[in-house]
Amino acid sequence: MERREFLIRAGLALVAAPAVLSIAACGGGGGGSPAPAAGGDFTVTSTSVNSHTHDITVKAADLAAGVSVTYTSTVGGSIPHTHTVTLPPAIINDINAGKSDNVSSNPDATAHTHDWAIKKP
Repeated sequence: MERREFLIRAGLALVAAPAVLSIAACGGGGGGSPAPAAGGDFTVTSTSVNSHTHDITVKAADLAAGVSVTYTSTVGGSIPHTHTVTLPPAIINDINAGKSDNVSSNPDATAHTHDWAIKKP
C-alpha cells in the first residue's frame, strides 16, 4: 500500500468511526416489531428520527389493568434525551383485542417526536 492510499484510508476511518459509534449509542436500528420480554411484556421500537430510535416495553400488567399508562424512553449518545408516550384505555383495549395501534411521543427539547406501531406479538 502506498503512503497516499494509506492516508486516504486512515482519514476515512477517522470520519466514519464517530458516526458508527453515535448510531450504536442511540440504539441505532429500526424496526417496530414487538420483541417478547419477561412475563408477557413486549418491547416495541419507534420509527427512526434524526438517526435514532427509542424502545418502550409494554407491560402485561398494564394491559390487564386497562387504564391509561405512560411509558418513558431515554437514549444517550451525543444528544441524550427522553420521550414519553401515553396509552389511553381505548388503545389498551385495541392492543388486548389483537389490533395494532399507532401512537406518537411528546415532542422533546429538540422538537421531534417518534411513532410506535404497537401490537401484541
